[in-house]
Amino acid sequence: MIFVDGENLVSRYESLLEKGRKSRREVIYEPQTFVWSPVFTARGEYIVQRAIYYASVVGDDVRRSSIEDRLRATRVYMDHMPHYMHENPLYPKTFTRQKNRDLAKGLDVQLTVDVLSNVYQDNCEAVLLMAGDGDYVPVLEECIRRGKIAIVAAFSDGLSRNLGQVADTLYLLDDYYFDAGAT
Repeated sequence: MIFVDGENLVSRYESLLEKGRKSRREVIYEPQTFVWSPVFTARGEYIVQRAIYYASVVGDDVRRSSIEDRLRATRVYMDHMPHYMHENPLYPKTFTRQKNRDLAKGLDVQLTVDVLSNVYQDNCEAVLLMAGDGDYVPVLEECIRRGKIAIVAAFSDGLSRNLGQVADTLYLLDDYYFDAGAT
């Protein structure tokens, strides 16, 4: 299962944009709300059951619903075996925040609860966490204690050293979201 901390992903993506990186044209981006690259594929022997994108939205229910629709229309491509490509939608879990620079209350808590709930219920063999926040280290350590494979995908900017060390596999997202060599 894939769990995406959209606030973390957007924040790190925007930080790299501010540092002069040039976005790939394939990237789907809604400023301060969500970012996704259909170029990213996590290679492995796991069938992705679900990819959940936790996003925070400024605005009313109409805006929130619009963002949820855009996320559902976004696809996750995963290589599972040679000659087989599987496509999943992103499943949105949205949270409301008051201002563009505020963080939504409860997003990271809900992501943590969902990860651990699925791990404890033995719903998955592996957890792919898309975030670079060191606050998730204990979550991944618990996944590993429960016999699950812990994978992290994050931008190099703001990546917690401890999170990268705990993960069984680490994907750096920079090349999937930004043109190579452009700074």
